[in-house]
Amino acid sequence: MVSPLVTVITRTYNRAHLLPRAINSVLDQTYQNFELIIIDDCSSDNTEQVVKSYMDERIIYHKNQENMGILVRSVGFDLARGMYGSYLDDDDELTPNALESAVEWLTKLSKQGIKMVWFDTIDAQTGEFCGSGLRKEGHASFQDLLCDRIRGDYWQTWNMELIRNDKQFIQKYGEDRLLWLRLFRQTEAYYVPLALYKAFRQHSSERITDSFNFRLKHLPTWIMIQKKYIDEFGRIFIPDLYRFRIAVLDSKGNEITHFGKYGNMDNGGKGSLRPDVDIPLGWPIASRLAGNRVLIADLNNRRIVSAKTGVSVSKTCAIK
Repeated sequence: MVSPLVTVITRTYNRAHLLPRAINSVLDQTYQNFELIIIDDCSSDNTEQVVKSYMDERIIYHKNQENMGILVRSVGFDLARGMYGSYLDDDDELTPNALESAVEWLTKLSKQGIKMVWFDTIDAQTGEFCGSGLRKEGHASFQDLLCDRIRGDYWQTWNMELIRNDKQFIQKYGEDRLLWLRLFRQTEAYYVPLALYKAFRQHSSERITDSFNFRLKHLPTWIMIQKKYIDEFGRIFIPDLYRFRIAVLDSKGNEITHFGKYGNMDNGGKGSLRPDVDIPLGWPIASRLAGNRVLIADLNNRRIVSAKTGVSVSKTCAIK
């Protein structure tokens, strides 16, 4: 029996000191028929030298001529040759049996027409699950994902047919959440309660896509993606793109209103709950629409801010 080739895609940017952990975790897999595609998003450190020090033909290195930011993973999809695919962030690692388990489940479930399988991600330092909403083995609901009842980090694996069938869309809009929702509509997805991915959060480097400067630099792309999100899935979406500022967009990508402003903490202190659009936010970590109001969880100020949007929401999702 021929073992299918598995593609693992890693994007990296100025993480030469962290990258070896991710690379070594792939090389140490019990399943050895893989290709590891490393997309260097125009790093200025010694990332290239680190990667090329590994004398393994299964490692494919590509350096972008300019920083692509959010859409960098689409380059990996273009280069992929595998039957199955997955990703690995440059500061994380796979457990030794991750690829073997992924191939086993994808092969078995393909007979049922299932082309995407989700596994658990755990925090490497605390051992806690990084995702919520899925715990029992079985089919994962598209509606639950759309309505944020499935949250946080899971390790997704998929049949590469899904990517190749939608290549033009992915090249233009290949941001994670929009991509998973799009793929979810093409196939049933299945959740297996196995922890196969370890996420490292406690180190000196920021997560690549979480830094304020990264989001600000790629703001036009983010706005384009949010507009597409609304067009595809028919919901008003509140992106926490700005950290200190949350915007509500209409279906054309225009701002309806916003909450917070650039700056630091709310001068009114922890007890200040002024429901107006200019209220500064210390660190908004989550938001929910409810009718014509938005609820914002503000971490630094330890409070929930409630403010009017000025528009009503036609569809909302229950929060479990």
